[in-house]
Amino acid sequence: MPVSVQGFRWRWFVLAFALGTTAFVCRLAINEVIDFRTIFLLMIPSVLIAALSGFISAAFTTIIAAAASVWLQQQDGLDLTEWVNSFIFLAIGFGVACSAHVQHRTRAKADAAMRELAVRETHLRSIFDTAPDALVVVDAGGLIRSFSSSAERLFGWRLTDVLGRDFTALLFSPQQTSSDLLSDRGTKTLTLTGQRKNETTFPMEASVGVMRIEGRPSYTISIRDMSERLNSEARLQDMRAELSHISRMTALGEMASALAHELNQPLTAIANYLNGARRLAIGLGGESSAKISDAIGKASDQALRAGAILRRVRDFVTRGEIEIQAVDLAEVINEAVSLVTATCEGQRIDIRHDISAGAEVVLADHIQIEQVLINLIRNAMEAMEGQLRQNIRISTTRTRDGLIMVSVLDSGPGIPPQVASRLFQPFITTKSDGLGIGLSISQTIIKAHGGNIWATEPVGGGAAVHFTLRPAREMAYAG
Repeated sequence: MPVSVQGFRWRWFVLAFALGTTAFVCRLAINEVIDFRTIFLLMIPSVLIAALSGFISAAFTTIIAAAASVWLQQQDGLDLTEWVNSFIFLAIGFGVACSAHVQHRTRAKADAAMRELAVRETHLRSIFDTAPDALVVVDAGGLIRSFSSSAERLFGWRLTDVLGRDFTALLFSPQQTSSDLLSDRGTKTLTLTGQRKNETTFPMEASVGVMRIEGRPSYTISIRDMSERLNSEARLQDMRAELSHISRMTALGEMASALAHELNQPLTAIANYLNGARRLAIGLGGESSAKISDAIGKASDQALRAGAILRRVRDFVTRGEIEIQAVDLAEVINEAVSLVTATCEGQRIDIRHDISAGAEVVLADHIQIEQVLINLIRNAMEAMEGQLRQNIRISTTRTRDGLIMVSVLDSGPGIPPQVASRLFQPFITTKSDGLGIGLSISQTIIKAHGGNIWATEPVGGGAAVHFTLRPAREMAYAG
């Protein structure tokens, strides 16, 4: 029993003893005025007050009061009535003492239950406030009755802000009412979109559990922010896709190396046969033979060129090697344009550039940069297919970093939004029969040259692809 309660009971006992003593003294003082029964009336308040201190105090006070009263009447003698009154007083006093005992036990049990309830409430509140998931308690009408600390951090609201508000106030554009979300049929899990105090939204998983208090349902809603989980799943999916791309690119590289090796020999044979045919044509003489000889010579040059390209591809794929040297950018552009236009006879495509010979000299692998330009020009031509106006402009500028930026601009419909952010990823294409590796290979080549490649959409329409190369003066400085 707490010390304060003990002190409280002793105070009542002392007061009862003082009242009993006072009553006894008063009885002595006015013995001739009042009768014997009056002493019991004077003693009753002390018994009642002693009962507040417990059974023992009340019983002790009753016995003392009865004994004192009987002692006062011994001088005159006691008759049967006086003995009966004494026993009645004792019975009433002990009845009051027993009632006090029962009351004190009941109060002690109630106090213990209240203390236990307070401990449990503190324990539950600690669990409620330290749970990692946000916890919200709502009543049968969906009104918020409790809001954990985690919920305050997640939503940005204080308990005082949301107390009594409908639970759907925490949702973004709720399509359901609270009665739709709450159920008396056990626990259920919902996927919803939450809205914070600052109006930002996030995906959340809400587990709804029901409990009954005095027959009325109440609901505990455990809320988990799914943003990190969904982001992790998206990153994992991206990593899997990237791994798949790498696997396919590896297979593609092996296939390219094998093709380069296998095709190099027949291309060499073709070049040899063409050279022999050219000599035969020259031996025939005449104007026609000269034209035939010229055509055969060009075909032989292209066969040798194709063989060189394949060898470079094989070297680049297998060893990542490039042959860096000072290259006249105008020459590379002219050759790329000539090769493309030779394969698109009959198409009304206007390809122009304003770069004079020797104006821009870069450090590059001639053949590989030429292949990048051919790929970009062909992509532009395919994008403009079917349009009345088909223009391609190739230009160069100097960047702030001192690099040379080459731009290929077309008058086509522009870059489709669905692929704009993934344009240079492998196997991304807008063509039904495309492999989606041209721009990816171009990016690999430009990166190997120490440059960057990117795409933009000009204000006037169409699409533009830019890439940067180092100027040849860096070689002179390095030397």
